[in-house]
Amino acid sequence: MSMNKEWIESFVCLFGMVPLKELFVGALGALVGGYFTLRGARESHRLEFERGRVLQLENAKRALVLIRIEITAAWDVFYSEYGQEILAEEKGTPNFSILPLSGSNFVVYESLLGELSTIDPGVAEKIVRIYSRARGLVENVRLNNYEAEQCFKVASEYVQAIDKDLLSMAGDRAEESVRAEHYSMKALEHAEIINMGITSQAVRDLAGEVKTALGLLEPAIEKAIEQLDEQISLMRARSKID
Repeated sequence: MSMNKEWIESFVCLFGMVPLKELFVGALGALVGGYFTLRGARESHRLEFERGRVLQLENAKRALVLIRIEITAAWDVFYSEYGQEILAEEKGTPNFSILPLSGSNFVVYESLLGELSTIDPGVAEKIVRIYSRARGLVENVRLNNYEAEQCFKVASEYVQAIDKDLLSMAGDRAEESVRAEHYSMKALEHAEIINMGITSQAVRDLAGEVKTALGLLEPAIEKAIEQLDEQISLMRARSKID
């Protein structure tokens, strides 16, 4: 007990030796230093958050730009090489054109699916819808290619089987045109047997849907990119982010 009393008396004596002004200044300095340290930490955290948000917005913009390039380029190739022809044909008509397809047709979209959560929900919905239709279109084109090849095979085998008869009928005149006529007739006949017109019509229907959806998607993406640019510029200016 006496030791505690001595310790307290020593502390009081030591405290009394320190001028009151210095105590006040020291305490004030500690408070001010602590305040600015905390404020600096909060500002640093805020800037880090703002930088992260800007990066997120820039990634969303990049995703939109790349998706727009992929889907428009894919449509342009499809329409010029295949779509324009099949859409111009009569409903239910089998189409015998074969469009080569790669194993993976939507690499950009598949690699950027995670970015869709950061963009406008309405635009994201349009993107998902058009890619869903495009996938269906690819699968139906692939099936139409297969059915066309089957028709070509049957027609070719038929012409080879009756080749001698065709030559005797044609004589020296236009034997190739006679072969072509029978080849086309047999291909159409087999197409009717396997209901190829239904497959070709599915391609037409989906192509029409993709064309319509693309017409709505392009301006929506353009507007979304403009809005992202505005948000990025505003956040950079407000936070003085380089």
